[in-house]
Amino acid sequence: MAQAQRAVCDHLHALFPSAHILIVTRGWREVIRSAHSQLVAMGWHEQLETFLASPAAQSVIPVVMDYDRLVSWYRELFGERVTVLPYELLRADPAAFLAVVEGILGVASGPISAAAENVRLSQAELNAYPRIAIAIRKLPSRKLRKALTLLHVRMANSRLGPHVARLVDRMVPVSAITELHLPDPVLQEILAGSTRLVEDPCYRDYAALYTG
Repeated sequence: MAQAQRAVCDHLHALFPSAHILIVTRGWREVIRSAHSQLVAMGWHEQLETFLASPAAQSVIPVVMDYDRLVSWYRELFGERVTVLPYELLRADPAAFLAVVEGILGVASGPISAAAENVRLSQAELNAYPRIAIAIRKLPSRKLRKALTLLHVRMANSRLGPHVARLVDRMVPVSAITELHLPDPVLQEILAGSTRLVEDPCYRDYAALYTG
């Protein structure tokens, strides 16, 4: 994963050596919940707790969350043309977020939409969709599994999805996970990846979301 991230950085520099780079970060808890939600919407079969317990997730998440290393790579190649901002600022104050970008690029933005895009799945959906996916995986016919998986993904990304999810969740309720449990070495590695990041003044109000 780290090699892929570095390769993207190098490739961008080779194509656009004078580019301005905007890196938008997000607190580690929200990144994990958002990533899991996206996987579930694509047909993933694991609940969040199971997902976090997997060796694959525990090895990949700290790499993805090493913002200090990622920023250092881009600043090594693009210098002062790298801007790093928290997603939390965009969510809390879109105008302030855009003002920073506008000031750097010397441009003015148009009207700001208040509508949220790519909204995370509801708790009922996060509970129900993996159970549907597991049921499909148990079917003996490969062709049937493939067909129903495609149907399931389409349903999960349609207006029908939330209604089906609420019905399934009422039938077999699952408790929501309020705390994300990771082995301490994994968690410490995640937190260490934002040590320098949160020293930036624009992270003052959000530091605890990255290092706490």
